[in-house]
Amino acid sequence: MLLDPNRPIRTRLLSLVGLLVTAALIYLGIWPSIFTVAAFLVIPGAVVFGALIFCTSIVAKSPRWRIYLVLCVALSVICWAWELIGLTLDPAHRWP
Repeated sequence: MLLDPNRPIRTRLLSLVGLLVTAALIYLGIWPSIFTVAAFLVIPGAVVFGALIFCTSIVAKSPRWRIYLVLCVALSVICWAWELIGLTLDPAHRWP
């Protein structure tokens, strides 16, 4: 498993990456757009990723948290890919 509480260093590094990725989606959703809805959905994920950096046993107790956190990261990657593809296809669009 990726988030194995028996390997706290690995879990902490993955949690840090998850925190950065979800924070990037929250940053993308600051301006009113379709990404704002996705940003609201991942706010609890960013909090849990932050807590996982310090206490790695949170996810081991609930497999639902694990699924939710994986979905948060996947949603963030999809939204950023959508934004970057949209920027490359529409050169008149300026990134905020």
